[in-house]
Amino acid sequence: MTLRAPTNDARKKAKAAGLQLETLFADTIFASVPGILYLYDERGRFLRWNRYFEIVSGYGSDEVARMVPLDFFAGADKDLVARRIRDVFERGEASVEAGFVTRDGRTLPFFFTGRRILFDGATCLAGMGIDITEQKQTEAALRASAEHYRSTLDNLMEGCQLIAFDWSYLYLNRAAARHNRRPNEELLGRRMMDAWPGIEDSEAFAVLRRCMEERIALHKEVLHVFPDGGRGWFDMRCQPVPEGIFALSIDISDRRLAETRTQVLLDELAHVTRLTEMGQLSAALAHELNQPLTAIASYVNAAHRTLKPVSDPRAVKAAGILQKADEQVARTRQIIRRLRDFVEKREPDRAPQDINAIAGDAIALGLVGVNQANVTLRTRLDRAVPAVFADKILIQQVVINLMRNAMEAMAGSPLRELTVATSAEREMVEVSVADTGTGVPDAVARRLFEPFFTTKSQGMGIGLMICRSIIEAHEGKLWVTPNEGGGSVFRFCLPVATRLEDEDA
Repeated sequence: MTLRAPTNDARKKAKAAGLQLETLFADTIFASVPGILYLYDERGRFLRWNRYFEIVSGYGSDEVARMVPLDFFAGADKDLVARRIRDVFERGEASVEAGFVTRDGRTLPFFFTGRRILFDGATCLAGMGIDITEQKQTEAALRASAEHYRSTLDNLMEGCQLIAFDWSYLYLNRAAARHNRRPNEELLGRRMMDAWPGIEDSEAFAVLRRCMEERIALHKEVLHVFPDGGRGWFDMRCQPVPEGIFALSIDISDRRLAETRTQVLLDELAHVTRLTEMGQLSAALAHELNQPLTAIASYVNAAHRTLKPVSDPRAVKAAGILQKADEQVARTRQIIRRLRDFVEKREPDRAPQDINAIAGDAIALGLVGVNQANVTLRTRLDRAVPAVFADKILIQQVVINLMRNAMEAMAGSPLRELTVATSAEREMVEVSVADTGTGVPDAVARRLFEPFFTTKSQGMGIGLMICRSIIEAHEGKLWVTPNEGGGSVFRFCLPVATRLEDEDA
């Protein structure tokens, strides 16, 4: 068999078929690239581009052919892209992040790469752009999340410190500055040993070192002595993190001081108990309270006698105020006598009383304090409630004490509403004093009526104890519940007079 060499026509056909296949392959690559693909010469004239370029830009092929690359950018991005194009033609390649402006005015974040090539004997730029919108959104979300957590840490009441493996401070929040008693700027970037000479010998550093070396979470209350000799108790928690250790601190100096004072009070309570056993408490109470009242009364009476004959309007007004002060002193003495009698006898001087009248008198006496505290007072007195057997002055004092507690609980609250109400149910009459304050946690509510227990910075913690003792001596009950809108409701109930009369009969 004789083999014949391919003719010129056959060779041409084969070459054309190869070129056609190569062109088809190139077109397929252009169409399948996940981004915009383009080719332009040194004059910025587009030679080729893929279909996705037209879809993203919104321009047709005829329009793209008449445009130059910088037509798709605006503002500072246009200058930046122009510099990167020059870099490609001068150095061979470059990349840039810039906003790609579409026909409808939208600006899309893109990442562009360009490379210098020879095409049909001319120097050209072959480039590709990838839409990084999702990446930018993710980065923004991560930044927002980081900022949120940083803001949260910055505003925590606990001191937060991030310490590197070389013991340098990486982060401190505002509370940490208060706990360290020096600005964060003095500590950030510095090693603890340099910022606090001798700290290696402290109890606090021992906790941090163990956490750093053993990579375990730790919790301990420590006493720290500052360079100026000041002392502070701190509740420390620390745990290992990739950067080193993260430490949380709570200043418990006040709590420790309160515990010390509590012990003093307990010692005093033991002394009071001994006095009670010897029958001396009521006499001591009357003497300690009556002595300053006697002095006040003498000054009030002397001033009143001096001002009464004077006709000047200001003197008349002052004399009236002194008269009321004298009446208040007399009333306070009466309360002292009743409390003394109550402590000694544990029996109130009861008689049928109108509970609404008692509550009304208490409200009138407490009205000045209510107005000064900028509190809105509401009353819901049920006129149909029956009479109760009660010691009017003692029950009145209970209502006043509950009102005072309510006003103290609302200090600093944006909403200050005090509600006094009466009602009757099942042979019992109930009085309630509701506030819109901070409320009483369950753990506190369980101890609120104990002797010498108080949540206030001032006060002995015996007011509510005496209130409960008075109510229980009336065969009633005193308790506290949460207020539906926030705050607390103190309630006490007393048996109706008719029920007690029946029992006595």
